[in-house]
Amino acid sequence: RSHFLPGESGDPTAPVDRIDELNGLRVVTLDTSVPGHHHGEVTAAQREWLADVLSVPAPLGTILAMHHPPVPSVLDLAATVELRDQ
Repeated sequence: RSHFLPGESGDPTAPVDRIDELNGLRVVTLDTSVPGHHHGEVTAAQREWLADVLSVPAPLGTILAMHHPPVPSVLDLAATVELRDQ
């Protein structure tokens, strides 16, 4: 966090969700990491936040960036690191 978010002084285990606007294109970063674990999760609070964000149209659309893909893995080994409750 100190390298990517200088000056950020919140709970070091709290998700870092953010919105960046690039000339009308909205990029929403949703932090799916779970401290101390390899799998990903999206909390109820994050889903509510995302619904609020997406309720306002962006002129050129929205890109949602997440580390853990929201689709099931086809590889058994990768299933241990996928997004839970897809």
